[in-house]
Amino acid sequence: MNIFKQYKSSLKKIEIEEIGDLLFFRPLAFILVKLFYIMPITPNQISFLSMVCGILSGVFLAQGTRNSFLIGGILVLLAQVIDCCDGMIARLKKNGTKTGRIIDGAVDYITTISIYIGLAIGLSKLLNDKVIELPMQPWLLILLYGFFTFIHAIFTDKYRNRYEHYVYNKSLDPKSQIKEFEEELERIKNVRGKYLDKFLIRAYVKYTKIQSGKSTKEIVKYDSKDYKKSNRIMVFFWNFIGPSEHILFFALSVILFKPMIFFYFVIVISNIYLIFLLIIQFFINKKLKKN
Repeated sequence: MNIFKQYKSSLKKIEIEEIGDLLFFRPLAFILVKLFYIMPITPNQISFLSMVCGILSGVFLAQGTRNSFLIGGILVLLAQVIDCCDGMIARLKKNGTKTGRIIDGAVDYITTISIYIGLAIGLSKLLNDKVIELPMQPWLLILLYGFFTFIHAIFTDKYRNRYEHYVYNKSLDPKSQIKEFEEELERIKNVRGKYLDKFLIRAYVKYTKIQSGKSTKEIVKYDSKDYKKSNRIMVFFWNFIGPSEHILFFALSVILFKPMIFFYFVIVISNIYLIFLLIIQFFINKKLKKN
């Protein structure tokens, strides 16, 4: 298998990959993947390495100096590059696990919280020293960053998951996901060790059951070819406000020591763009053929 085919096989479906991942993070990650591939390192260990970089980034951002922001921004990028590696390695080696999916999600949360708290502390120091000017208090600004980043991620995931459902038959029913993890728990229940796996899967199943509640809302059925034709371009546009794009602009703003870059991207540009996409998506969905 040549390098290009190896790289392609390490990716998700091309149309659902985020632009920042395809053009920046994953090409860099693939270089590390080639190194990790020959080493006895697991995807979960790579996830924890990404988390360490994210936490260190928050520590440097909290120092509130131009140099610490530069290092913090580079570590943010490094954390994301390494975060891409775990899934790519798992797809290439075909050794991904259910626990790995849980750990990967938890690592993302810990990394994001560490980075945002570090930025809030750093911005507070810079504001007190009158080095920068901000439109509002740093902690309020960080709360808005987190809120809108979460909203953008929800909508991006929603329409990306729907695309995978209608085009590639990915299940959107939480019950099928719960069943999948319960079957994995049953498989390893009598296996010696694997205590962390058992704990994480039990916790994840309980969390998913609480999150999904008692919803019995029926999923609308669309023709697969019609949905793909109508939404292939839309998925591409939704990816412009995905998590990877937020990370790129975040890193750019702290490396350049210009935090307002991220402010305008998240709070102004992305929200206008979100409203615009929702309007277009509404009219596209109205024209879709139901099965």
